[in-house]
Amino acid sequence: MKEIKFLYVAFAVIVTAAICSWLTQIGINGWYNGFEKPMITPPNNVFPTVWTLIYALLIASVSNILAKANASLEHDVWQIFLIQLGLQTLWCLAFFTEGLIGLGLIVILLLDAAAYQMIRFFFRINRFSAYLLLPYGAWLAFATLLNILFAATGNLVVSF
Repeated sequence: MKEIKFLYVAFAVIVTAAICSWLTQIGINGWYNGFEKPMITPPNNVFPTVWTLIYALLIASVSNILAKANASLEHDVWQIFLIQLGLQTLWCLAFFTEGLIGLGLIVILLLDAAAYQMIRFFFRINRFSAYLLLPYGAWLAFATLLNILFAATGNLVVSF
């Protein structure tokens, strides 16, 4: 049963990664490259590397927590995991694809809350699984700061 859960988790993450990559690429090929970015914005090639590591850690963490969670907790694990994957996708759509920086900021704040809730929840079940998510939390904090700095330009909606 552990192997099936691992495959479900990996499938959900891989699908999310593919959709987010596609949505992000639309923005990068559109408004993003011509937009004045905050000085701390990493080069575009940093993002896929970081996200690959984060997604691998996410798969390991969620798979491990599902192996340790009892049946009553398993539903809650899936719920918070899928909510934050949905929010990742929604943020890529709002921020990158649509250039809605203000809406992106709202979505990433919700994503932060979901991810940090997931880390706290996992910490109660298995600390190792929670620790695996700390780079994710740190990266989201950095992404949120970037989104705030983008919004500080006053361009909450990018016109194409």
